[in-house]
Amino acid sequence: MLSNNQEKQLKQLSTKKGRQTQQKFLVEGKKIILDLLSRKFSFELICTTQNYFEEIKNEVSKTNTPVEIISEKQLYTLSSLQHPQPVFAVAKIYEQKLIPDSLKGNVSLILDDISDPGNLGTIIRLADWFGIKNIICSKSTVELFNPKVIQASMGSFSNVNIVYVNSLELFFNSPEIHTLNIPIIGTTLDGVSYKTITPQPCFLVLGSEANGISENLLSLLTHKVVIDGSSSKFAESLNVSVAATLVTSYFCNR
Repeated sequence: MLSNNQEKQLKQLSTKKGRQTQQKFLVEGKKIILDLLSRKFSFELICTTQNYFEEIKNEVSKTNTPVEIISEKQLYTLSSLQHPQPVFAVAKIYEQKLIPDSLKGNVSLILDDISDPGNLGTIIRLADWFGIKNIICSKSTVELFNPKVIQASMGSFSNVNIVYVNSLELFFNSPEIHTLNIPIIGTTLDGVSYKTITPQPCFLVLGSEANGISENLLSLLTHKVVIDGSSSKFAESLNVSVAATLVTSYFCNR
């Protein structure tokens, strides 16, 4: 059973400040946790109810991860989800670094101020699906370790290098990136059809849900592309994770 102090510390992990202070984050859900354990991902602690522990004890026993049995009440108190999963785990926050050479010959995603955690998690998952190694995010893009991002990524956060930079403009203009001479392709509403561009290694830039790609980045694009829609469409734009799926599928399958 968790002590009052442990319960308080775990509750704080639902907030960004709490995660930054403790340098820990939560992962919720049986499938994600068991998949990550099978990939040797390290957890500091697993919390679950007594009934549910019986379902996972064989898999957990193969690791050295401590387990705490908690009550249903504690589960609902500690979970960050609207519909709590019967098991969650605690892991250490880790920092990933970008190796410029890993960008060569590959498609990389650039996320400019993506604010919705569900969108970021979904984009991380599709990046993993298509074998994208790197995602570079603006500093104001939603935090990777937000529980909703982790949940939506379904564990793929552990298989993609996700880096935050203070300025995407400075990132592109830095000597080590600029000299790579990689095309910068951005989704806009006034570009050419993305299918007119030959699939190739590139940076795929996706803008914020509300404002699209910021002005300071638009001038750096080597190609502006649009996802064609029906002439009779009512929708003004696509959800950013949907747009990401379409262009990523196209440019990765070359």
